[in-house]
Amino acid sequence: MPKKYYCAPFRISKLKQSFLAVLCLTFFSSYIPVSATPQPEMASYLNADDLSFLSNIKVIRKCVDPNRMPLEGINESSQHVGVIADILKFVEQKIGIPIKLVPTNSWTESLEKLKARECDMITSDAVTGASLDYYQQTVPFLHLRNAYITRNSSPFELDFSAIIDKPIGIPKNYPTIKLIKAHYGNVNLVEVEDTDEGLLKVSQGELYAFTGLLPVCGYSMQKQGLTNLKVAGHVDIPVAMVMGVRSDMPQLVQILNKTLATIDQRTYNQFLSHWIKIEYDVKVDWKFLAKYLIAIIIIAGAILYWNRKLGQVNRKLDKANAELMRLNETDTLTKMKNRNFLSYKLPELIKLANRNHLSLGIAMLDIDHFKRLNDTFGHAVGDKCLTAFADKVHEVFRRESDWGIRYGGEEFVLICLGVPVTEFVQGLEKLRREVASLSLQLESGEKVVYTVSIGYTFHTIAPKIWDENMIIEADKKLYQAKSAGRNCVVG
Repeated sequence: MPKKYYCAPFRISKLKQSFLAVLCLTFFSSYIPVSATPQPEMASYLNADDLSFLSNIKVIRKCVDPNRMPLEGINESSQHVGVIADILKFVEQKIGIPIKLVPTNSWTESLEKLKARECDMITSDAVTGASLDYYQQTVPFLHLRNAYITRNSSPFELDFSAIIDKPIGIPKNYPTIKLIKAHYGNVNLVEVEDTDEGLLKVSQGELYAFTGLLPVCGYSMQKQGLTNLKVAGHVDIPVAMVMGVRSDMPQLVQILNKTLATIDQRTYNQFLSHWIKIEYDVKVDWKFLAKYLIAIIIIAGAILYWNRKLGQVNRKLDKANAELMRLNETDTLTKMKNRNFLSYKLPELIKLANRNHLSLGIAMLDIDHFKRLNDTFGHAVGDKCLTAFADKVHEVFRRESDWGIRYGGEEFVLICLGVPVTEFVQGLEKLRREVASLSLQLESGEKVVYTVSIGYTFHTIAPKIWDENMIIEADKKLYQAKSAGRNCVVG
């Protein structure tokens, strides 16, 4: 399944000894995998409706962001290249339908072509919470962070909010514009044509800073040779990358979601490492190599040293990848599970519970009048209320087979396996009472209190197959709890 990655190119310092330079290039290059080339296979994970849909189309047309390398771009041969291009090649082989590029010159033009139905999908949108009538989004397949770039002479301002009054470049019509304004308020954003133009304006002093995805900024800075720029910090907004599909093709959204879920960790690593490489700034000194024959002895020692170092690096990478897998299933704010867990990991756990004849409790939880709370006290206070609520859920439902999941906004799902119905209901009542007793003290002296409404269903034995529609039954009970005056449990 898709995993979270926070990555950018980096370089090591120059090696004066040429033989060590050759050594580094030889051994490190052997550890950089090439992109995956999966063998064609029957898409057994697709159902009859999916296969029927695919049989009726000859080609899927894609529009891309031509200026977002190394994530994606269009090369001089008018080919789609980059990490996302490799992912779509994998998808293309899986579903057996060609995905053809509709060339564009900008992200804005790609959006216009999607809206005009001149293409069927866009490949690198972001989750913003806003809904558009002309396309639907897939589940996230990459998770990145925005960085902001300034000149080397500018002071370090690690807090992005400290520079929001200065002119900050951002690519025109990018979905992150909405995210930044929603999080930081009135930001002095200046829309530019693309990342290259924005970073060049910062380098020339026309803009104070530029904000964009870290790998894309790193790629552009290196390509343009902008050595007077630095990464000043991160914008505190995670960017969930999705694909957008025209609204009259909902079946294609489901097919893409299922196919993206078949990509394993190793394959994703190969896609990323193919385009986001470690670069070595080395200079081979051939005169030094010819002059000192003793280099032969040092090479032998260096081989042993670098083999040991590479082993350490690989162990650190394994540890980092395990952490990335955990982050991909975790909501950034509340530290609860997210919908990736609900869609991809939970179905396997439900199957295991069915084989062992374990019960299944499902609850929908909704913080009462949360919008009014946000409007009255602000989003920062709202976020604190969400994290306090999540902590309380973890405190009451602490078994390894209890999972709290942030479903969206102030809505949460609770999944409990192997729990007696009386214990499940008592736990929900306890959670409701303890949430009602929570209070958040503000600097103004005011206290913020809130309640939660809960609807639940219970299965004596977990079903053989997990269906997210089962949440709808719990949601109906939640609606009854809301209608009954809120701050209650209905099942």
